[in-house]
Amino acid sequence: MKSQTSSKTTHLSTLVNQHTQAIIFILTFTLLITLMCISWRTYQNDLNHIKNMTINHKKEIIVLMVDHLIEQIALVQNKSSNKHLPEKCVKALQQRMNDISFCDGKGFIYIITYDGTVQVNSNQPDQTGKNIFKDADNKNVIFAQQIIKKAQIPKGGFLNVASQKAGISQHVNRIFFVKGIPNMKWAVGAEISLDDVNQIISKAKNNLQFYLITELILTITIAVLVVIGMLFISRRVSKTVHKEVKQLTTDMYMIEILPHAFETKYQIHEFREIAKKTYQALTRGLQLQHNLQGVFDLVDHFFIILDTFGNIIGMNQTVIARLSYSQKELLNQSITLLFSGNETERIEQIIRHMRAGIIPKTFDASLLKKDGSIIETETRFVNSQWDGKPSILCVSKDITDLKRSKARLENIIKGTHVGTWEWNFQTNEIVYNERWANMLGYTLAELSPISIHTFIDRCHPEDFEKLDTRLKQHMNGEIPFYDEECRMTHKNGSIVWLHIRGQLISRTTDGSPLFITGTHMDITSRKQNEEKLKKNLLETARINKLMEGREQRVIDLKKEVNSILVNNNQAPKYRSVL
Repeated sequence: MKSQTSSKTTHLSTLVNQHTQAIIFILTFTLLITLMCISWRTYQNDLNHIKNMTINHKKEIIVLMVDHLIEQIALVQNKSSNKHLPEKCVKALQQRMNDISFCDGKGFIYIITYDGTVQVNSNQPDQTGKNIFKDADNKNVIFAQQIIKKAQIPKGGFLNVASQKAGISQHVNRIFFVKGIPNMKWAVGAEISLDDVNQIISKAKNNLQFYLITELILTITIAVLVVIGMLFISRRVSKTVHKEVKQLTTDMYMIEILPHAFETKYQIHEFREIAKKTYQALTRGLQLQHNLQGVFDLVDHFFIILDTFGNIIGMNQTVIARLSYSQKELLNQSITLLFSGNETERIEQIIRHMRAGIIPKTFDASLLKKDGSIIETETRFVNSQWDGKPSILCVSKDITDLKRSKARLENIIKGTHVGTWEWNFQTNEIVYNERWANMLGYTLAELSPISIHTFIDRCHPEDFEKLDTRLKQHMNGEIPFYDEECRMTHKNGSIVWLHIRGQLISRTTDGSPLFITGTHMDITSRKQNEEKLKKNLLETARINKLMEGREQRVIDLKKEVNSILVNNNQAPKYRSVL
Protein backbone atom coordinates (compact mmCIF):
# COMPACT_ATOMS: atom_id res chain seq x y z
CA MET A 1 0.00 0.00 0.00
CA LYS A 2 2.87 2.37 0.71
CA SER A 3 4.27 1.86 -2.82
CA GLN A 4 0.82 2.59 -4.31
CA THR A 5 0.52 5.80 -2.29
CA SER A 6 4.05 6.86 -3.35
CA SER A 7 3.14 6.18 -7.01
CA LYS A 8 0.05 8.40 -6.75
CA THR A 9 2.11 11.14 -5.14
CA THR A 10 4.65 11.05 -7.97
CA HIS A 11 1.86 11.07 -10.57
CA LEU A 12 0.21 14.11 -8.94
CA SER A 13 3.51 16.01 -8.84
CA THR A 14 4.15 15.19 -12.50
CA LEU A 15 0.71 16.50 -13.48
CA VAL A 16 1.28 19.75 -11.57
CA ASN A 17 4.66 20.22 -13.27
CA GLN A 18 3.27 19.49 -16.78
CA HIS A 19 0.29 21.85 -16.39
CA THR A 20 2.51 24.62 -15.02
CA GLN A 21 4.91 24.32 -17.96
CA ALA A 22 2.00 24.32 -20.45
CA ILE A 23 0.56 27.51 -18.92
CA ILE A 24 4.00 29.19 -19.03
CA PHE A 25 4.46 28.34 -22.73
CA ILE A 26 0.94 29.53 -23.66
CA LEU A 27 1.25 32.85 -21.80
CA THR A 28 4.74 33.54 -23.15
CA PHE A 29 3.72 32.71 -26.73
CA THR A 30 0.63 34.93 -26.49
CA LEU A 31 2.66 37.83 -25.12
CA LEU A 32 5.33 37.36 -27.82
CA ILE A 33 2.76 37.38 -30.66
CA THR A 34 1.07 40.48 -29.20
CA LEU A 35 4.34 42.42 -28.97
CA MET A 36 5.31 41.42 -32.52
CA CYS A 37 1.92 42.60 -33.86
CA ILE A 38 2.27 45.94 -32.06
CA SER A 39 5.77 46.41 -33.50
CA TRP A 40 4.57 45.63 -37.03
CA ARG A 41 1.61 48.02 -36.73
CA THR A 42 3.88 50.82 -35.52
CA TYR A 43 6.25 50.18 -38.44
CA GLN A 44 3.41 50.46 -40.98
CA ASN A 45 2.03 53.67 -39.41
CA ASP A 46 5.45 55.36 -39.42
CA LEU A 47 6.04 54.40 -43.06
CA ASN A 48 2.65 55.78 -44.15
CA HIS A 49 3.24 58.99 -42.22
CA ILE A 50 6.57 59.61 -44.00
CA LYS A 51 4.98 58.87 -47.40
CA ASN A 52 2.05 61.25 -46.81
CA MET A 53 4.30 64.01 -45.49
CA THR A 54 6.59 63.80 -48.55
CA ILE A 55 3.71 63.80 -51.07
CA ASN A 56 2.00 66.76 -49.33
CA HIS A 57 5.26 68.67 -49.59
CA LYS A 58 5.33 68.00 -53.36
CA LYS A 59 1.72 69.16 -53.68
CA GLU A 60 2.51 72.46 -51.95
CA ILE A 61 5.34 73.12 -54.41
CA ILE A 62 3.27 72.61 -57.58
CA VAL A 63 0.32 74.62 -56.20
CA LEU A 64 2.64 77.55 -55.59
CA MET A 65 4.10 77.21 -59.09
CA VAL A 66 0.65 77.23 -60.73
CA ASP A 67 -0.37 80.30 -58.69
CA HIS A 68 2.84 82.01 -59.76
CA LEU A 69 2.17 81.24 -63.46
CA ILE A 70 -1.37 82.63 -63.21
CA GLU A 71 -0.01 85.80 -61.61
CA GLN A 72 2.51 86.18 -64.45
CA ILE A 73 -0.30 85.81 -66.97
CA ALA A 74 -2.32 88.43 -65.06
CA LEU A 75 0.59 90.86 -65.25
CA VAL A 76 0.81 90.40 -69.03
CA GLN A 77 -2.97 90.94 -69.32
CA ASN A 78 -2.72 94.25 -67.49
CA LYS A 79 0.06 95.50 -69.73
CA SER A 80 -1.21 94.29 -73.14
CA SER A 81 -4.25 94.71 -75.36
CA ASN A 82 -6.58 91.80 -75.97
CA LYS A 83 -5.58 91.57 -79.65
CA HIS A 84 -2.39 89.53 -79.22
CA LEU A 85 -2.84 88.60 -75.57
CA PRO A 86 -2.44 84.79 -75.84
CA GLU A 87 0.76 85.06 -77.87
CA LYS A 88 2.24 87.56 -75.47
CA CYS A 89 1.31 85.42 -72.46
CA VAL A 90 2.92 82.34 -74.01
CA LYS A 91 6.05 84.31 -74.90
CA ALA A 92 6.26 85.77 -71.37
CA LEU A 93 5.86 82.32 -69.81
CA GLN A 94 8.53 80.81 -72.03
CA GLN A 95 10.86 83.64 -71.03
CA ARG A 96 9.94 83.05 -67.38
CA MET A 97 10.65 79.30 -67.65
CA ASN A 98 14.15 80.11 -68.90
CA ASP A 99 14.72 82.25 -65.79
CA ILE A 100 13.51 79.83 -63.12
CA SER A 101 14.40 76.25 -62.15
CA PHE A 102 11.32 74.30 -61.12
CA CYS A 103 12.36 71.64 -58.53
CA ASP A 104 15.85 71.29 -60.04
CA GLY A 105 14.42 70.50 -63.47
CA LYS A 106 12.14 67.69 -62.19
CA GLY A 107 8.92 69.74 -62.56
CA PHE A 108 7.10 70.60 -65.76
CA ILE A 109 4.52 73.23 -66.80
CA TYR A 110 1.46 72.80 -69.02
CA ILE A 111 -1.05 75.28 -70.48
CA ILE A 112 -3.94 73.91 -72.54
CA THR A 113 -6.96 75.80 -73.87
CA TYR A 114 -10.42 74.53 -73.10
CA ASP A 115 -10.74 73.34 -76.72
CA GLY A 116 -7.62 71.13 -76.38
CA THR A 117 -4.88 73.30 -77.95
CA VAL A 118 -1.48 73.00 -76.18
CA GLN A 119 -0.06 76.48 -75.47
CA VAL A 120 2.92 75.46 -73.34
CA ASN A 121 4.43 72.02 -72.58
CA SER A 122 7.88 72.21 -70.97
CA ASN A 123 8.14 68.41 -70.95
CA GLN A 124 7.36 67.94 -74.68
CA PRO A 125 7.86 71.29 -76.42
CA ASP A 126 7.06 69.75 -79.84
CA GLN A 127 3.38 69.49 -78.82
CA THR A 128 3.05 73.27 -78.51
CA GLY A 129 0.29 74.53 -80.82
CA LYS A 130 -1.22 71.08 -81.41
CA ASN A 131 -4.83 70.22 -80.64
CA ILE A 132 -4.66 66.93 -78.76
CA PHE A 133 -8.41 66.40 -79.12
CA LYS A 134 -8.00 66.01 -82.88
CA ASP A 135 -4.76 64.18 -83.56
CA ALA A 136 -3.79 62.56 -80.23
CA ASP A 137 -4.54 59.00 -79.22
CA ASN A 138 -7.47 58.14 -76.96
CA LYS A 139 -5.26 58.12 -73.84
CA ASN A 140 -4.13 61.72 -74.32
CA VAL A 141 -7.70 62.83 -75.15
CA ILE A 142 -8.94 61.40 -71.86
CA PHE A 143 -6.06 63.06 -69.99
CA ALA A 144 -6.80 66.44 -71.63
CA GLN A 145 -10.48 66.11 -70.72
CA GLN A 146 -9.55 65.43 -67.09
CA ILE A 147 -7.28 68.52 -67.05
CA ILE A 148 -10.01 70.81 -68.43
CA LYS A 149 -12.56 69.33 -66.00
CA LYS A 150 -10.29 70.03 -63.02
CA ALA A 151 -9.47 73.53 -64.37
CA GLN A 152 -13.14 74.50 -64.29
CA ILE A 153 -13.20 73.93 -60.52
CA PRO A 154 -12.62 77.35 -58.86
CA LYS A 155 -9.76 76.12 -56.64
CA GLY A 156 -8.34 73.68 -59.18
CA GLY A 157 -7.56 70.02 -58.62
CA PHE A 158 -4.92 67.26 -58.54
CA LEU A 159 -4.32 64.37 -60.94
CA ASN A 160 -2.02 61.39 -60.60
CA VAL A 161 -0.44 60.70 -63.99
CA ALA A 162 2.15 58.46 -65.62
CA SER A 163 3.90 60.76 -68.07
CA GLN A 164 6.87 60.31 -70.39
CA LYS A 165 10.15 62.21 -70.16
CA ALA A 166 11.46 63.74 -73.36
CA GLY A 167 13.75 61.30 -75.19
CA ILE A 168 12.98 58.45 -72.76
CA SER A 169 10.44 55.71 -73.47
CA GLN A 170 9.97 54.77 -69.79
CA HIS A 171 6.98 56.26 -68.01
CA VAL A 172 7.37 57.81 -64.57
CA ASN A 173 4.77 58.50 -61.89
CA ARG A 174 3.95 62.17 -61.39
CA ILE A 175 1.43 64.32 -59.58
CA PHE A 176 -0.33 67.08 -61.54
CA PHE A 177 -2.15 70.22 -60.32
CA VAL A 178 -4.29 72.33 -62.67
CA LYS A 179 -6.19 75.57 -62.24
CA GLY A 180 -8.24 77.53 -64.81
CA ILE A 181 -8.19 81.13 -66.10
CA PRO A 182 -11.86 81.55 -67.04
CA ASN A 183 -11.51 84.79 -69.04
CA MET A 184 -8.88 83.22 -71.31
CA LYS A 185 -10.33 79.68 -71.16
CA TRP A 186 -6.88 78.35 -70.28
CA ALA A 187 -6.02 75.40 -68.03
CA VAL A 188 -2.70 76.16 -66.29
CA GLY A 189 -0.99 73.17 -64.71
CA ALA A 190 2.28 71.93 -63.24
CA GLU A 191 3.50 68.42 -62.53
CA ILE A 192 6.35 66.97 -60.53
CA SER A 193 8.03 63.55 -60.47
CA LEU A 194 7.40 61.19 -57.56
CA ASP A 195 10.55 59.12 -58.21
CA ASP A 196 12.46 60.72 -55.34
CA VAL A 197 9.46 60.05 -53.08
CA ASN A 198 9.99 56.33 -53.64
CA GLN A 199 13.69 56.77 -52.80
CA ILE A 200 12.87 58.62 -49.58
CA ILE A 201 10.31 55.97 -48.62
CA SER A 202 12.80 53.19 -49.44
CA LYS A 203 15.44 54.75 -47.17
CA ALA A 204 12.91 55.26 -44.39
CA LYS A 205 11.72 51.68 -44.85
CA ASN A 206 15.27 50.32 -44.47
CA ASN A 207 15.80 52.34 -41.28
CA LEU A 208 12.45 51.31 -39.81
CA GLN A 209 13.07 47.66 -40.72
CA PHE A 210 16.37 47.76 -38.82
CA TYR A 211 14.58 49.05 -35.72
CA LEU A 212 11.81 46.48 -36.19
CA ILE A 213 14.23 43.54 -36.50
CA THR A 214 16.24 44.73 -33.48
CA GLU A 215 13.06 45.06 -31.43
CA LEU A 216 11.85 41.61 -32.46
CA ILE A 217 15.20 40.01 -31.60
CA LEU A 218 15.19 41.63 -28.16
CA THR A 219 11.55 40.59 -27.62
CA ILE A 220 12.26 36.97 -28.56
CA THR A 221 15.41 36.90 -26.41
CA ILE A 222 13.55 38.25 -23.39
CA ALA A 223 10.69 35.77 -23.99
CA VAL A 224 13.13 32.83 -24.08
CA LEU A 225 14.85 34.01 -20.90
CA VAL A 226 11.46 34.41 -19.21
CA VAL A 227 10.50 30.85 -20.24
CA ILE A 228 13.76 29.48 -18.85
CA GLY A 229 13.26 31.39 -15.60
CA MET A 230 9.64 30.31 -15.25
CA LEU A 231 10.52 26.68 -15.98
CA PHE A 232 13.11 26.82 -13.21
CA ILE A 233 10.51 28.26 -10.83
CA SER A 234 7.95 25.62 -11.87
CA ARG A 235 10.46 22.86 -11.04
CA ARG A 236 10.95 24.33 -7.58
CA VAL A 237 7.18 24.56 -7.09
CA SER A 238 6.73 20.98 -8.30
CA LYS A 239 9.34 19.73 -5.83
CA THR A 240 7.62 21.60 -2.99
CA VAL A 241 4.24 20.10 -3.93
CA HIS A 242 5.79 16.65 -4.17
CA LYS A 243 7.33 17.02 -0.70
CA GLU A 244 4.09 18.22 0.93
CA VAL A 245 1.91 15.55 -0.72
CA LYS A 246 4.44 12.88 0.22
CA GLN A 247 4.33 14.02 3.84
CA LEU A 248 0.54 13.87 3.83
CA THR A 249 0.40 10.39 2.29
CA THR A 250 3.05 9.17 4.75
CA ASP A 251 0.87 10.28 7.65
CA MET A 252 -2.12 8.50 6.10
CA TYR A 253 -0.02 5.33 5.71
CA MET A 254 1.05 5.38 9.34
CA ILE A 255 -2.58 5.76 10.43
CA GLU A 256 -3.50 2.62 8.46
CA ILE A 257 -0.71 0.36 9.82
CA LEU A 258 -1.10 1.40 13.43
CA PRO A 259 -4.89 1.70 13.94
CA HIS A 260 -4.85 0.36 17.51
CA ALA A 261 -1.90 2.33 18.83
CA PHE A 262 -3.97 5.46 19.41
CA GLU A 263 -7.11 6.25 21.31
CA THR A 264 -9.92 8.49 20.18
CA LYS A 265 -9.18 11.00 22.91
CA TYR A 266 -6.35 12.45 20.78
CA GLN A 267 -7.07 15.55 18.72
CA ILE A 268 -6.19 15.68 15.02
CA HIS A 269 -3.00 17.71 15.50
CA GLU A 270 -1.87 15.40 18.31
CA PHE A 271 -2.61 12.39 16.13
CA ARG A 272 -0.48 13.80 13.27
CA GLU A 273 2.40 14.58 15.62
CA ILE A 274 2.40 11.07 17.11
CA ALA A 275 2.26 9.52 13.61
CA LYS A 276 5.13 11.72 12.48
CA LYS A 277 7.35 10.79 15.43
CA THR A 278 6.53 7.11 15.06
CA TYR A 279 7.38 7.17 11.37
CA GLN A 280 10.68 8.96 12.08
CA ALA A 281 11.60 6.34 14.67
CA LEU A 282 10.84 3.52 12.26
CA THR A 283 12.82 5.24 9.50
CA ARG A 284 15.89 5.60 11.75
CA GLY A 285 15.66 1.91 12.59
CA LEU A 286 15.53 0.96 8.92
CA GLN A 287 18.45 3.23 8.14
CA LEU A 288 20.58 1.57 10.83
CA GLN A 289 19.49 -1.89 9.73
CA HIS A 290 20.16 -1.45 6.03
CA ASN A 291 23.25 0.76 6.18
CA LEU A 292 21.52 3.89 4.82
CA GLN A 293 20.14 1.96 1.82
CA GLY A 294 16.68 3.41 2.43
CA VAL A 295 17.96 6.97 2.35
CA PHE A 296 19.79 6.39 -0.91
CA ASP A 297 16.62 5.01 -2.55
CA LEU A 298 14.64 8.15 -1.68
CA VAL A 299 16.82 10.58 -3.60
CA ASP A 300 17.13 11.17 -7.34
CA HIS A 301 20.94 11.19 -7.39
CA PHE A 302 22.99 8.16 -8.46
CA PHE A 303 24.59 6.54 -5.35
CA ILE A 304 27.15 3.79 -6.07
CA ILE A 305 29.15 2.05 -3.30
CA LEU A 306 32.61 0.79 -4.31
CA ASP A 307 35.29 -1.19 -2.58
CA THR A 308 38.73 0.37 -2.41
CA PHE A 309 39.62 -1.12 -5.83
CA GLY A 310 36.68 0.47 -7.63
CA ASN A 311 34.37 -2.56 -7.82
CA ILE A 312 30.62 -2.02 -7.27
CA ILE A 313 29.28 -3.49 -4.01
CA GLY A 314 26.03 -1.54 -3.73
CA MET A 315 23.77 1.03 -5.38
CA ASN A 316 20.45 2.82 -4.89
CA GLN A 317 17.25 2.29 -6.88
CA THR A 318 17.94 5.32 -9.04
CA VAL A 319 20.97 3.57 -10.59
CA ILE A 320 18.91 0.49 -11.41
CA ALA A 321 15.89 2.41 -12.75
CA ARG A 322 17.70 5.12 -14.72
CA LEU A 323 20.57 3.08 -16.16
CA SER A 324 18.35 0.03 -16.97
CA TYR A 325 20.68 -2.48 -15.28
CA SER A 326 19.68 -5.11 -12.74
CA GLN A 327 21.45 -5.24 -9.39
CA LYS A 328 22.92 -8.64 -10.30
CA GLU A 329 24.45 -7.24 -13.52
CA LEU A 330 26.29 -4.46 -11.66
CA LEU A 331 27.52 -6.14 -8.46
CA ASN A 332 31.28 -6.84 -8.43
CA GLN A 333 31.72 -5.02 -11.78
CA SER A 334 34.25 -2.18 -12.18
CA ILE A 335 32.83 1.32 -11.87
CA THR A 336 34.36 2.12 -15.29
CA LEU A 337 31.52 0.05 -16.81
CA LEU A 338 29.16 2.97 -16.13
CA PHE A 339 31.33 5.75 -17.59
CA SER A 340 32.11 6.55 -21.21
CA GLY A 341 35.33 5.15 -22.67
CA ASN A 342 37.26 8.43 -22.81
CA GLU A 343 36.78 8.85 -19.05
CA THR A 344 37.93 5.36 -18.03
CA GLU A 345 41.54 6.39 -17.40
CA ARG A 346 40.51 9.36 -15.24
CA ILE A 347 38.17 7.18 -13.12
CA GLU A 348 40.92 4.59 -12.55
CA GLN A 349 43.33 7.38 -11.55
CA ILE A 350 40.76 8.74 -9.05
CA ILE A 351 40.41 5.30 -7.43
CA ARG A 352 44.21 5.08 -7.02
CA HIS A 353 44.29 8.59 -5.50
CA MET A 354 41.46 7.67 -3.09
CA ARG A 355 43.46 4.70 -1.79
CA ALA A 356 46.38 7.12 -1.24
CA GLY A 357 44.14 9.51 0.71
CA ILE A 358 43.85 12.14 -2.05
CA ILE A 359 40.27 13.39 -2.35
CA PRO A 360 39.40 14.60 -5.89
CA LYS A 361 37.22 17.60 -6.71
CA THR A 362 33.76 17.43 -8.24
CA PHE A 363 33.88 17.00 -12.02
CA ASP A 364 31.52 16.56 -14.98
CA ALA A 365 31.19 13.03 -16.34
CA SER A 366 28.94 11.03 -18.70
CA LEU A 367 27.13 8.00 -17.26
CA LEU A 368 26.39 5.20 -19.74
CA LYS A 369 23.00 3.52 -19.79
CA LYS A 370 22.70 -0.11 -20.77
CA ASP A 371 21.46 0.86 -24.23
CA GLY A 372 24.53 3.08 -24.79
CA SER A 373 22.79 6.44 -24.33
CA ILE A 374 24.42 9.06 -22.08
CA ILE A 375 23.31 10.95 -18.97
CA GLU A 376 25.38 14.08 -18.25
CA THR A 377 26.25 14.26 -14.54
CA GLU A 378 28.18 16.15 -11.91
CA THR A 379 30.17 13.46 -10.07
CA ARG A 380 32.13 13.27 -6.84
CA PHE A 381 34.00 10.47 -5.02
CA VAL A 382 34.30 10.44 -1.20
CA ASN A 383 35.61 7.95 1.34
CA SER A 384 32.94 6.08 3.32
CA GLN A 385 32.12 2.92 5.34
CA TRP A 386 29.94 0.05 4.19
CA ASP A 387 29.20 -3.01 6.34
CA GLY A 388 31.95 -1.84 8.67
CA LYS A 389 34.58 -1.87 5.93
CA PRO A 390 36.35 1.03 4.15
CA SER A 391 34.60 1.93 0.91
CA ILE A 392 34.26 4.66 -1.69
CA LEU A 393 30.97 6.47 -2.31
CA CYS A 394 30.37 7.74 -5.87
CA VAL A 395 27.60 10.35 -6.04
CA SER A 396 26.41 11.61 -9.45
CA LYS A 397 23.82 14.33 -10.03
CA ASP A 398 21.92 14.45 -13.36
CA ILE A 399 22.70 17.80 -15.02
CA THR A 400 21.51 16.93 -18.55
CA ASP A 401 18.71 19.51 -18.49
CA LEU A 402 21.02 22.09 -16.95
CA LYS A 403 23.60 21.60 -19.71
CA ARG A 404 20.92 21.84 -22.38
CA SER A 405 19.60 25.05 -20.86
CA LYS A 406 23.12 26.43 -20.68
CA ALA A 407 23.75 25.49 -24.32
CA ARG A 408 20.45 27.12 -25.38
CA LEU A 409 21.35 30.28 -23.50
CA GLU A 410 24.80 30.35 -25.12
CA ASN A 411 23.20 29.93 -28.55
CA ILE A 412 20.79 32.78 -27.83
CA ILE A 413 23.65 35.05 -26.79
CA LYS A 414 25.62 34.03 -29.88
CA GLY A 415 22.62 34.53 -32.15
CA THR A 416 21.78 38.01 -30.81
CA HIS A 417 25.45 39.01 -31.09
CA VAL A 418 25.59 40.63 -27.66
CA GLY A 419 28.37 40.94 -25.14
CA THR A 420 27.77 39.65 -21.59
CA TRP A 421 29.14 40.77 -18.26
CA GLU A 422 28.98 39.63 -14.61
CA TRP A 423 30.06 41.88 -11.76
CA ASN A 424 30.74 40.87 -8.14
CA PHE A 425 30.32 44.03 -6.08
CA GLN A 426 31.95 42.61 -2.99
CA THR A 427 35.20 41.52 -4.68
CA ASN A 428 34.91 44.02 -7.56
CA GLU A 429 35.63 41.17 -9.99
CA ILE A 430 34.05 41.47 -13.45
CA VAL A 431 33.81 38.89 -16.23
CA TYR A 432 33.17 39.62 -19.92
CA ASN A 433 32.65 37.26 -22.83
CA GLU A 434 34.71 37.32 -26.02
CA ARG A 435 32.04 39.19 -28.01
CA TRP A 436 32.21 42.12 -25.55
CA ALA A 437 35.92 42.55 -26.28
CA ASN A 438 35.37 42.11 -30.06
CA MET A 439 32.90 45.05 -30.12
CA LEU A 440 35.77 47.30 -29.05
CA GLY A 441 38.26 45.74 -31.48
CA TYR A 442 40.08 43.55 -28.90
CA THR A 443 40.30 39.97 -27.76
CA LEU A 444 39.89 39.10 -24.08
CA ALA A 445 43.54 38.13 -23.97
CA GLU A 446 44.54 41.65 -25.09
CA LEU A 447 42.47 43.22 -22.29
CA SER A 448 43.85 40.94 -19.57
CA PRO A 449 43.89 41.44 -16.62
CA ILE A 450 40.17 42.26 -16.62
CA SER A 451 38.82 44.67 -13.99
CA ILE A 452 36.14 47.35 -13.69
CA HIS A 453 38.71 49.85 -14.99
CA THR A 454 38.74 47.93 -18.29
CA PHE A 455 35.30 49.45 -18.83
CA ILE A 456 35.83 52.82 -17.13
CA ASP A 457 39.03 53.64 -19.06
CA ARG A 458 37.23 53.19 -22.40
CA CYS A 459 33.92 54.84 -21.50
CA HIS A 460 33.28 58.36 -22.82
CA PRO A 461 33.72 60.85 -19.91
CA GLU A 462 30.42 62.60 -20.68
CA ASP A 463 28.50 59.31 -20.38
CA PHE A 464 30.16 57.77 -17.30
CA GLU A 465 28.42 60.04 -14.77
CA LYS A 466 25.05 59.20 -16.34
CA LEU A 467 25.83 55.45 -16.14
CA ASP A 468 26.94 55.73 -12.52
CA THR A 469 23.74 57.57 -11.53
CA ARG A 470 21.53 55.01 -13.27
CA LEU A 471 23.42 52.12 -11.62
CA LYS A 472 22.95 53.61 -8.13
CA GLN A 473 19.23 54.05 -8.79
CA HIS A 474 18.98 50.36 -9.68
CA MET A 475 21.02 49.27 -6.66
CA ASN A 476 18.70 51.29 -4.39
CA GLY A 477 15.60 49.69 -5.90
CA GLU A 478 14.35 52.88 -7.56
CA ILE A 479 14.26 51.31 -11.05
CA PRO A 480 13.79 47.60 -11.89
CA PHE A 481 16.54 47.40 -14.52
CA TYR A 482 19.87 49.02 -15.31
CA ASP A 483 19.28 50.32 -18.83
CA GLU A 484 21.36 53.03 -20.55
CA GLU A 485 23.32 53.92 -23.69
CA CYS A 486 26.92 55.11 -23.76
CA ARG A 487 29.89 55.74 -26.04
CA MET A 488 33.04 53.62 -25.86
CA THR A 489 36.43 54.09 -27.48
CA HIS A 490 37.31 51.47 -30.10
CA LYS A 491 40.84 50.10 -30.46
CA ASN A 492 41.24 52.13 -33.67
CA GLY A 493 40.16 55.34 -31.91
CA SER A 494 36.63 55.52 -33.30
CA ILE A 495 33.48 55.80 -31.18
CA VAL A 496 31.27 52.75 -30.57
CA TRP A 497 27.75 53.15 -29.15
CA LEU A 498 26.67 50.45 -26.69
CA HIS A 499 23.23 49.69 -25.24
CA ILE A 500 23.84 48.48 -21.67
CA ARG A 501 21.27 46.39 -19.81
CA GLY A 502 21.61 44.58 -16.50
CA GLN A 503 19.87 43.50 -13.31
CA LEU A 504 20.94 42.83 -9.74
CA ILE A 505 20.39 39.10 -9.14
CA SER A 506 21.55 38.67 -5.52
CA ARG A 507 22.39 40.52 -2.32
CA THR A 508 24.40 39.69 0.79
CA THR A 509 22.74 38.78 4.09
CA ASP A 510 22.87 42.44 5.18
CA GLY A 511 21.14 43.58 1.95
CA SER A 512 24.21 44.92 0.15
CA PRO A 513 24.47 44.33 -3.64
CA LEU A 514 26.34 41.13 -4.53
CA PHE A 515 25.97 40.08 -8.17
CA ILE A 516 24.71 41.97 -11.22
CA THR A 517 24.66 40.50 -14.72
CA GLY A 518 23.73 41.97 -18.09
CA THR A 519 24.46 42.48 -21.77
CA HIS A 520 26.09 45.03 -24.05
CA MET A 521 24.72 45.48 -27.60
CA ASP A 522 26.50 47.41 -30.36
CA ILE A 523 24.03 50.10 -31.57
CA THR A 524 26.51 52.21 -33.56
CA SER A 525 24.66 51.62 -36.85
CA ARG A 526 21.35 52.60 -35.27
CA LYS A 527 22.83 55.82 -33.89
CA GLN A 528 24.29 56.67 -37.29
CA ASN A 529 20.92 56.07 -38.94
CA GLU A 530 19.23 58.25 -36.33
CA GLU A 531 21.71 61.01 -37.07
CA LYS A 532 21.01 60.73 -40.81
CA LEU A 533 17.26 60.83 -40.17
CA LYS A 534 17.71 63.89 -37.97
CA LYS A 535 19.61 65.65 -40.77
CA ASN A 536 16.86 64.75 -43.24
CA LEU A 537 14.23 66.19 -40.91
CA LEU A 538 16.26 69.38 -40.52
CA GLU A 539 16.55 69.63 -44.32
CA THR A 540 12.77 69.19 -44.63
CA ALA A 541 12.24 71.92 -42.04
CA ARG A 542 14.62 74.18 -43.98
CA ILE A 543 12.69 73.60 -47.20
CA ASN A 544 9.40 74.29 -45.41
CA LYS A 545 10.85 77.54 -44.10
CA LEU A 546 11.90 78.50 -47.64
CA MET A 547 8.39 77.72 -48.84
CA GLU A 548 6.97 79.97 -46.15
CA GLY A 549 9.13 82.81 -47.53
CA ARG A 550 7.93 82.06 -51.05
CA GLU A 551 4.31 82.34 -49.91
CA GLN A 552 5.09 85.79 -48.52
CA ARG A 553 6.59 86.79 -51.84
CA VAL A 554 3.44 85.62 -53.60
CA ILE A 555 1.35 87.76 -51.25
CA ASP A 556 3.57 90.76 -51.97
CA LEU A 557 3.13 90.17 -55.72
CA LYS A 558 -0.64 90.04 -55.27
CA LYS A 559 -0.56 93.32 -53.39
CA GLU A 560 1.56 94.85 -56.16
CA VAL A 561 -0.97 93.71 -58.80
CA ASN A 562 -3.80 95.20 -56.78
CA SER A 563 -1.87 98.49 -56.54
CA ILE A 564 -1.33 98.61 -60.31
CA LEU A 565 -5.01 97.92 -60.94
CA VAL A 566 -6.10 100.64 -58.51
CA ASN A 567 -3.72 103.13 -60.14
CA ASN A 568 -5.34 102.27 -63.49
CA ASN A 569 -8.80 102.89 -61.98
CA GLN A 570 -9.59 99.19 -61.98
CA ALA A 571 -10.97 97.05 -59.20
CA PRO A 572 -8.39 95.05 -57.16
CA LYS A 573 -8.21 91.42 -58.26
CA TYR A 574 -6.90 89.77 -55.07
CA ARG A 575 -9.27 90.67 -52.29
CA SER A 576 -7.65 88.15 -49.95
CA VAL A 577 -4.64 90.52 -49.45
CA LEU A 578 -6.56 93.78 -49.08
